[in-house]
Amino acid sequence: MLTIGVVLATAFVVSLLGVWWYRSFTLKRGLLDHPNERSSHEVPTPRGGGLVMALVAIAAFVALSIVSDAPISYAYIVSALIIIVIGLLDDIYNVWFLWRLIGQIAAAAIFVAVSEPFAGVAIPFVGDFAIPHFASLILTTGFIVYFLNAYNFMDGIDGIAGLQAVIAGICWFFVGVLFSASPAMLLGGSLAAAALGFLILNWQPAKIFMGDAGSSFLGFSFAVLPIISYKANSSRNGLLLTIGILAVWPFIFDSIITLVRRGLRGEKVWSAHREHLYQRLVIGGWSHSTVTMIYGLISAVSASFGMIFLNEEVPHWAGIMLVSITLLSPLVVFYLSKRFGDTV
Repeated sequence: MLTIGVVLATAFVVSLLGVWWYRSFTLKRGLLDHPNERSSHEVPTPRGGGLVMALVAIAAFVALSIVSDAPISYAYIVSALIIIVIGLLDDIYNVWFLWRLIGQIAAAAIFVAVSEPFAGVAIPFVGDFAIPHFASLILTTGFIVYFLNAYNFMDGIDGIAGLQAVIAGICWFFVGVLFSASPAMLLGGSLAAAALGFLILNWQPAKIFMGDAGSSFLGFSFAVLPIISYKANSSRNGLLLTIGILAVWPFIFDSIITLVRRGLRGEKVWSAHREHLYQRLVIGGWSHSTVTMIYGLISAVSASFGMIFLNEEVPHWAGIMLVSITLLSPLVVFYLSKRFGDTV
């Protein structure tokens, strides 16, 4: 564990210094994100620091796997690099959504074809539900593509995507420890360490933005972590997808609520907008840091619940209480956005 700690600390420092260097590089060349009608910032700010974070996270994961003699998911690395390249091209050239989508589907399909798709899902205190293999291939690919885009859309205010990555990464680190799943522990730790280095420079007021290369990479990584964590012949495998959803629960419910509302109004759900619940709160006068902390708190609570469910001896009443609190959190945020947020 000492070696793992050293590698993670190194990843944090390299990410912090690398993002700082990248910021200086973009400032010198005038590569800035200028505010527009859909922006949540008012001052031109460097963009693309997530590229450094993503590359550091992958390098740390590989290094940790080597020193820990753990299996390396090459399917994850190849697919993640494809996602990073697509995001980087979009950061630079503003690639048409359909072309991005095709590339994302290809990257997700490569990962799913080489790895095991979701075989089922476990709903605490309800039961396990198996998914037929062919349907699982389609559903898993669709979930990965959906979530990497949802994570990208949620990266709209200072700190929110970085803090979510730190919390979810820590969650998966401990899931890996409790579940004896080295890939989950090592990848989760790598994501958390690299994201923390970036978050320091992205906290309000942000000195640099993440960009699509970083946010899409994080979304992809957290979408596939339940699969990377699978263990042969384990009765707990079905719970991993549930944990994966709980680890990023605020991003899941915000993106779904916004998607449904815009879809019902006949709007183009893939186009840029400012209608997410967190954006409505910021438009209504809440600070980026306050909204980010609210989402971070919900994520920390729901992720903790996910880890608790790995313990098969959780009392029934306690489980119902935990599930109820988690499911009620979207209603709380929705109420806050309606009560205190601006109508957009």
